[in-house]
Amino acid sequence: MLVSVDETCLFYAVPNPTVMPGCINMNALQRQSCSVEQGEKAVVAAHAPLQSKSHAVGKILMEIKSIGKSVEQKQLSLDVNDLSNLFLENFNEHFIAVGQAMALQAQGRVFCVTAVDITYPNSIRSSLFGATPCVHGQLKIGRTVVSWKNGAGEEAIQLVGQGRS
Repeated sequence: MLVSVDETCLFYAVPNPTVMPGCINMNALQRQSCSVEQGEKAVVAAHAPLQSKSHAVGKILMEIKSIGKSVEQKQLSLDVNDLSNLFLENFNEHFIAVGQAMALQAQGRVFCVTAVDITYPNSIRSSLFGATPCVHGQLKIGRTVVSWKNGAGEEAIQLVGQGRS
């Protein structure tokens, strides 16, 4: 089930009998993306994308930063084409909103990747929640081009190859 959290983030959620009714489990990256503190109340609602419009992302700019113990490790070169393929393999068919962060593992390290900008084919722009200007879309292998940039202060990652931003 696709759900929105505080009308800012989209996640696929699966009912879990160990989670109390009226509650949702989120990891630290999900809470950070939605600006929700642990134990804080959030509005969670089922989300159905508009069927009349295509939400397939044409191009997405992602920011990458090291997280966890990998922050202490030395310089790492990442090929942006390999990184883009890995990202789309892991998140194909997922909906994503600008500002939404997720964890991505590459070359034995864990990275925080955040959507910075989303562009639709044929310049289609839409709003997820009506009046709220929240750009979002669905990632599709073969239809979404991924560009990358380093996060602020991130010097340990060297992005190499075509498509680099």
